[in-house]
Amino acid sequence: MLYTASDILKQEITINPFESLFDPDDAEGASGDDEQLDTINHYLKLLMEAINSGEEPDIKTLADKAGVDHETAADITDQVLGRLPW
Repeated sequence: MLYTASDILKQEITINPFESLFDPDDAEGASGDDEQLDTINHYLKLLMEAINSGEEPDIKTLADKAGVDHETAADITDQVLGRLPW
């Protein structure tokens, strides 16, 4: 039916023009994003362990252990501490 309609209209018919946007085989850069997310999650885990133990978190040490740059670690720490009910 698709071939017949395409032949009559003399043009290619696309059923779903957006299907290529969600192709799982074409996930460019997804592994890089996953790695970055893993390092941030590791930093958050270390940060929460430090907070839950009652000690003042050493941002630079935790960032070095997790592999996160110090500026990003400081921003994450500010956001986390700002949301906690002190």
